[in-house]
Amino acid sequence: MTENLVDLIKQKFSSTIVEKSMKMKLYGFDETVIRLLIATPLLPELLLDKYGNYVVQSALAICPEPERDRMLQVLLGGYVNKFRYFFR
Repeated sequence: MTENLVDLIKQKFSSTIVEKSMKMKLYGFDETVIRLLIATPLLPELLLDKYGNYVVQSALAICPEPERDRMLQVLLGGYVNKFRYFFR
């Protein structure tokens, strides 16, 4: 499922659907997407994608602090403590 989600996030219209579904918290979809984003090694690539970055930003904005810290750890590595206050 991770590969399918990454493909959807990289496309213009489907990324909008994923982002809006996460924000609406439909059927726990937000939690599922956040877990898959944390698990995928392509998270840094999605942050640089022209459509994927919006989904990653939305996930960072809505996810609980433990998941946000894990996502930031994947994205920023050792710099997570320096940038943590940007996402509160």
